[in-house]
Amino acid sequence: LGEHQQSSSSNTDDSEGVRAERSAYDEEFNLPRDVREEMYRVEKNRMRCPSEGKACLDRYRLASARIFSLIDETLAEKLGRKNYILERASIDELFIDVTKFCYQKMAANFEGDKNGAINTDESEMDAASKFRSQCDTNDAVFQSMKETVICHEAHLDPREKMNDTTTSTGRALRVGCHIARTVRRAVLDELGFTLSAGISTNKLVSKLAASYGKPNGQAIVFPGAMSKLMEETQVKKARMLGGKLGKRVSSLLPGSENENPTMGS
Repeated sequence: LGEHQQSSSSNTDDSEGVRAERSAYDEEFNLPRDVREEMYRVEKNRMRCPSEGKACLDRYRLASARIFSLIDETLAEKLGRKNYILERASIDELFIDVTKFCYQKMAANFEGDKNGAINTDESEMDAASKFRSQCDTNDAVFQSMKETVICHEAHLDPREKMNDTTTSTGRALRVGCHIARTVRRAVLDELGFTLSAGISTNKLVSKLAASYGKPNGQAIVFPGAMSKLMEETQVKKARMLGGKLGKRVSSLLPGSENENPTMGS
């Protein structure tokens, strides 16, 4: 009973926080058209003077918080709140781990296993089951793949090129593409912001893949293309390796005399 009361209090606080966040966002961004046009006219091509100090990022932070909140709401509705992990990486970047959901084979198996791979309440279960069924149809996944850049397609195994869904990894990655497309469309439809996304089997490669989907798209790196991607990616371009650590790692690689060693060195 005590745990239930604490949970209810926490949910109430979360709801109030979400409402306050939405109110602040609407007040700042959902302005009348004439007001927005006047703001744009005043700010267009205007350079800041050094005496004005640093630019204020309050509006950027507010938009970021609203976008992240909407992504979380969309994932909770489509997958079930316990079936994904959302990790905020920066003010405009996040990682979403949907491994458990993507490796569920069929909607009929969606009620879950004893290890908690799929575990949610009944209302979320109904919505998530519908989305799971959608993921099991080739039409929905095929449409998402049509809108996805396949990185280094020429280096893929023939089965990967042919939208193969017979392997667990191939099927899971294609479901991941459909989830990414669903999230991006939700943000665009609700808030008008465009997002880019990268899909792969780990965070490092997914981050690199996202650059192929910019400014308003998504890209996927299949396992068969990873070696080629690593060969062309400079160490300093990899996440967390852009500074002193990256230079140190580069100096330890074979052929470190090369000014720009790659991840495949």
